Amino acid sequence: GVYDSIKLVIKNKTLILISISIISYHVCVNLIEGIWFTKAFEFYSSSEKFIAYQGKVLLYTGICGIAFAFLSRYLLIYFKWLVSAIITPYIVLILGSAFFIVVILVSRFELSSESYYLHLIVLLGLTQNVLIKGSKYGIYDSVKEMQYIPLDENIKSRGKAAVDVISTKVGKALGSLCQLIVFFIFPSMSINDIDFLLFIFFLFSSFAWIHATRKLGKMIDINSLLVPDVTVTH
Repeated sequence: GVYDSIKLVIKNKTLILISISIISYHVCVNLIEGIWFTKAFEFYSSSEKFIAYQGKVLLYTGICGIAFAFLSRYLLIYFKWLVSAIITPYIVLILGSAFFIVVILVSRFELSSESYYLHLIVLLGLTQNVLIKGSKYGIYDSVKEMQYIPLDENIKSRGKAAVDVISTKVGKALGSLCQLIVFFIFPSMSINDIDFLLFIFFLFSSFAWIHATRKLGKMIDINSLLVPDVTVTH
């Protein structure tokens, strides 16, 4: 049941931190996509062009995910778990912040009516989405699973199921809820008027993800579980 799953997650610190990471990712992506899709639909006036654009995004995301998957292998060989795990939240923070800053500047200086600036936002949206989701699928998802290794078998199986299902739903719901609350408080505002508030929510979620990942890295040395310490005696 949902209640038992929530209790299971709350009782285990590792599961809580993994949940925070997953929730933060979905909140960040949801906040960015709310503005990005609005701007993209503005730029591509017809539904056919917009759908074709989304098709390109999915194609580039798949290629990027494969590239990051190959990269993750070498990251785990030559660096610690924390280095591999924290790359994705930093990519989200840097690229997402750049996207929001450009959107806010264009909106404040009322430049969104000019096609050049609108095209810039759409291009930045595509770039950040491809790199963020590519690194998440290719790197973060694989290294995240390694955190379940030191847990006992019961927690490992039931905990993973609880975290994956609940955290994903909560993350998507929170991302939408942030926008709904702002629109409820300021009903006369458009998406262009609340971009700064969404940026604040985005920064909070990004830093929460980075903090949770750092905590996970300090709790246990995953690399020591994967590569045993072999000493040679003469």
